[in-house]
Amino acid sequence: MLQFPLKHSFRVGFAFVIAMVIWTCASRAQDSSTTPEPQPSHAETTQVDNYLTNHPAVAQELHNNPSLVNDPNWLAKHPELHNYMNNHPGLQKAAAANPAAVVNRADRSTLGRDHADLNKTDSYLSHHPEIRQELSKNPKLIDDPKYLATHPGLDKELADHPEIRNEAMNHPEDFKKAAKANSQYNKNQAKKK
Repeated sequence: MLQFPLKHSFRVGFAFVIAMVIWTCASRAQDSSTTPEPQPSHAETTQVDNYLTNHPAVAQELHNNPSLVNDPNWLAKHPELHNYMNNHPGLQKAAAANPAAVVNRADRSTLGRDHADLNKTDSYLSHHPEIRQELSKNPKLIDDPKYLATHPGLDKELADHPEIRNEAMNHPEDFKKAAKANSQYNKNQAKKK
C-alpha cells in the first residue's frame, strides 16, 4: 500500500477541492452565459394587442397555432402584421425564440385590458341603472345617435372605450355573456377579500 506524507496528501486534497470549485464555477458561467429570451417592449406588445383586437380571426389563428407568427406564407396573407414585425426587431426576435410566449403575452394583455374596460363600463352602468335596463332590453341603443345625445355620459364612456361599443354591436350575445362573467368574477373576488 502506498503511503504519502501528510503534507503531500494535504496538497493533493487541496488541489482536488480547487479543481472542483473551478469546474463548478465554469459550468455555472456556461449556464449563465446563455442569453435570456428576447422580450418585446411594452409598446410593441400593446400595438400587437390592438391589431389582434381589431382582427379577431387573425388572433384566433395565432392563439390556435402561435408558430404562424414565424411563417412567411402566413404573414404574407397579413401584410399589416408582417410589416409591423419587420419594423420591430425586438418583437420579431421574441417571436422567433418563443412564439407561444409572445402570443400568450398578447392574450393576457388583451384580457386584462378588456377586464378593466368592462369594469369601467360596469361601474358607469351601476350608477345609471335605468340606462343598464334600457340597454339590456335593446342593445342597439348603444349605437343610436339620438339615444346617446340624451345620455352624454354614456356617449363619453363609449368614446373613451370604443371597443366596448364595437363588441356590443358586432357580438351582442357574446358581449352580454362577457359582461355577465366579468361581473360575476368581480363579485367572487370581492367575497374573497
